[in-house]
Amino acid sequence: MRVNDIAKKTHLSALSAEQDIFKILFTHNKTQMACRLFISWLKTHRGRVSPRQISQFGRDLQKGKIREDFRYSRKNFYRTIFRRLVELGFITRIYIRSEGWIYLIQQQPIPCKAPGGRNFWNLSWQICRKWNREWS
Repeated sequence: MRVNDIAKKTHLSALSAEQDIFKILFTHNKTQMACRLFISWLKTHRGRVSPRQISQFGRDLQKGKIREDFRYSRKNFYRTIFRRLVELGFITRIYIRSEGWIYLIQQQPIPCKAPGGRNFWNLSWQICRKWNREWS
């Protein structure tokens, strides 16, 4: 999803305080729920996981082990949720000599005050602020 698509979808009115980041980034309810489960799982691991752990999460999500009444395809998890979070810079991949490659949650460095106007910069600031609040 492009930023332009997000802007059209939200019309900047969806960025109200009660709107969560998942509804902004993903259109379908099932995808939003899968992302919520992924983020809560990441929180239990303090935002630091290996590729093997993410792969296991995808398998467990597909089998319904994460939540009993919910299943989500592993392929769709990687293609839709994980890829989007990495592309937007919310999750980053780094190499640590003692651990190998790991994925980390990336808090977004944003200024304290929002940019003025209804533009790309304001929309980006609002989204990044909501992401950072998920981790504070």
